[in-house]
Amino acid sequence: MYLVDAHVHLHACFDPADFLDAAAGNFSRLCHGLDLPESTPGVLLFTQSRGADAFGGLRPGQLGGWTIEETGEEVSLRASKGGQTLTLIAGRQIVTEEGLEVLAYGAAGPFPDGEPIERAIERVLDIGGAPALPWGFGKWSGTRGSVIRRLANDHAQFPFLFFGDNAGRLALGSRPRLFGEVEQLRRAILPGTDPLPFRGELHKVGRLAFVADDALSPTHPFGSFRTWLETCTVTPQIQGEYESLARFLQRQVAMQFRKRLGAA
Repeated sequence: MYLVDAHVHLHACFDPADFLDAAAGNFSRLCHGLDLPESTPGVLLFTQSRGADAFGGLRPGQLGGWTIEETGEEVSLRASKGGQTLTLIAGRQIVTEEGLEVLAYGAAGPFPDGEPIERAIERVLDIGGAPALPWGFGKWSGTRGSVIRRLANDHAQFPFLFFGDNAGRLALGSRPRLFGEVEQLRRAILPGTDPLPFRGELHKVGRLAFVADDALSPTHPFGSFRTWLETCTVTPQIQGEYESLARFLQRQVAMQFRKRLGAA
C-alpha cells in the first residue's frame, strides 16, 4: 500500500526540504491512524499552476538531508531520508473557460488556460496523464455544478476521469452533495491538501491523503499509479484532517486579499 496526496503545490515561499519534511511527518501520522508501517511510501501529486515549475527545479542529489533520485520516468522523482520514501509526480493545474480547474496528474505540460473544460481534459489524456476535477469552495454550484454533473455522466467520452476533494473544506460542514452523485456514477473522489501560497500552509502537505492498495513501481511509479487508477471506480479509503472554522475563514480572507493585490 501507499498514501497519496492528490493536490500538491510547492510554492516559491516554501523551502523545498521543509516541504518534504512536512509531507513525511504528516504521512507518518496518517500511517499511525491506519495501523500501517511508518515506512509506507508516500506519493505527492504536483499540480502546478501555469508559469510555476517547482517540480522541474528539483534535481537529483542532496536536499536538506533528503536524497533525490531519478526514476525511469521523466515525470517522477524519488526522495528518501532515513527510512521514509516520498515519490514526487509532476502535474499541472489548468484553469478552464468555465472557471473550473482540471488537474493533470503525470503530465508536465505546459497547458493553456482558458479553454473549454472538455478540451483541457482531452489535452491531459492525449499525453498519457490522468485528469481530475477538484472541488473548490463555491465552484461546484449553479451552472458550473451542471458542468460537473454532465462530465461525470459522460462515460462514453471520458471513461478515465476523476474528481477531487480538498483539505481546505470545512470540517464541520456537510459533505458536498455532488460527491455522492459522482460516486453513484462509479467515479472516485481523490483528496488532496492544496496548500495556499502562504508560508504557514507548508505544513499542510500530506495532512489529507488516500490509500492506494497496490504496489508502487520504484522505476515507473506514475505508470503503476495510473494503472491502479484504471481500476479505481470507487472512492478509496481516506485519512486525515479538514479545516477548522477559524482557519477556513482565515484562508478565505487571505486569498481574497491576495487576489485584490494581484488585481491592483
